[in-house]
Amino acid sequence: FGLSFSESGSCSLMKKKGDLGAMAWRAPEFAIADDRPTHKSDVYSLAMCIVQAVTCAYPWGKRRNKDIRECLQEGKIMVERPTEMTDDQWNLVERMKAVSPNDRPEMNGVLLELEKFADAERAAEEAAKKADEKGAERDAEKYQKYQKECPYQPPSGAI
Repeated sequence: FGLSFSESGSCSLMKKKGDLGAMAWRAPEFAIADDRPTHKSDVYSLAMCIVQAVTCAYPWGKRRNKDIRECLQEGKIMVERPTEMTDDQWNLVERMKAVSPNDRPEMNGVLLELEKFADAERAAEEAAKKADEKGAERDAEKYQKYQKECPYQPPSGAI
């Protein structure tokens, strides 16, 4: 991400930052000549990784690095909301991928929100599992009751 790039402080790297690959995950700071990547660049990159993890597709689709760089230079972030994300999840990603680093949340806050989402998802999965188990128990009870009330008797003359 941007942090390792920024901390290296290499002048030659800083001059080439707009030409480096993987623009789909790089913050706008990498496309703008005067801006220097910061910790907030990593927040942006994590947002792109989240979108990719949810969709199993590149965050910018099939756009080329050159086109992505131009969009970033114009302050346009052309990443669509995955249908799989809740409003709260997308709201977090939107804040993380803000054009201005100053408008992005701190990484600590991002991690806390992600943890809340994970806890909520885990609780929902456990509730669904319990509901499935209760449903299976109910079905078994109904079947046993049916067998007692209506025992199967083969028709006369059958084997």
